[in-house]
Amino acid sequence: MSDGTLALAKGYLRATIADCAAFRAWLGATAQAQALARIYRDVLPPALANGKYTLAELEKLRPYCLIWSERISEPRIATATYAATGVLTARFVWDTPKLMRDQPDESVLQLEATVGEISEQLQALAGQAGYLNIVDTELRPAGLGAKQDYPSKGYVVVAELGVTWEG
Repeated sequence: MSDGTLALAKGYLRATIADCAAFRAWLGATAQAQALARIYRDVLPPALANGKYTLAELEKLRPYCLIWSERISEPRIATATYAATGVLTARFVWDTPKLMRDQPDESVLQLEATVGEISEQLQALAGQAGYLNIVDTELRPAGLGAKQDYPSKGYVVVAELGVTWEG
């Protein structure tokens, strides 16, 4: 398995997410380049000071999507042919709108609904030229950031989508 295969898969997922209308609407983006600027591979950009993000830096980054690999394999499908397959995770991170902070369940439901729409649109784009060949998606339960972290990380909602791919 080459690192290039995994890098390609992450790049294709990034492009596929960026072209989902639901993702762009969630960001308030109109162009692919704006959406791509909010999708990170493996890590967020480095913090400005001391390697630790300030609350202002985190709020400036959000909303965003962070993509990483859970699993990748290259099973043999014929005598001399291998096909890469794997699971990528896309984590969607959003600041809870101020008007919804007293209704945390509503912000969780709203993000789950948005990520559900993104999942449907990913599957519609799957396998087309320039997009990841997605064979399945799994919406994982969304949740709020820990209350003790609000002063340092803000009021945040997180949802994850597992993306199974092959190709």
